[in-house]
Amino acid sequence: MGAGPAAPAQDGSLEQWLVERYCLYTQAPGGRLLRADLHHRPWSIAPARGRVDVHRLAPALLEPLQGEPLLHVAAQQDVLVWRPMAVG
Repeated sequence: MGAGPAAPAQDGSLEQWLVERYCLYTQAPGGRLLRADLHHRPWSIAPARGRVDVHRLAPALLEPLQGEPLLHVAAQQDVLVWRPMAVG
């Protein structure tokens, strides 16, 4: 649940860098790297409160994450995705 009003992330902020992605990468069967461009309106995000009990996004070899988690919530948003193309 949001802990404040939803709004687009401020220009130049960490939140903007984290949510405003306009391409995605995936790996095809066989290991080939693919990239797809995408388009969406700027995300309207709201600060959120919560607790993270399991940290599985960071590789196990890295130091454990410290401090309070940076959490936001957003409503569903439509996204246009172009056909993935091979990288390289």
